[in-house]
Amino acid sequence: MRSLYKRLKYSELESELQLVESVLSSGYFILLDLIFVSFLLMVLTFSMHHSFFIAIVTFVSSYIICGSVFLLLRKWLK
Repeated sequence: MRSLYKRLKYSELESELQLVESVLSSGYFILLDLIFVSFLLMVLTFSMHHSFFIAIVTFVSSYIICGSVFLLLRKWLK
């Protein structure tokens, strides 16, 4: 079975890894990921506050705080 698998050359593997790295480190992907993290935080804390208004406030505030931290770190580390 191992003989049927053709291994890639190092240069081909490196170019594919650079493509994946550029997608995963793009700003749009991270901001989209923050939406899912904020939604997860909202769902997990809903049993504590029992209010849709507070759930929406939790979602928006966590997205704004995490997004601003990301943008500040990206600006600071460049």
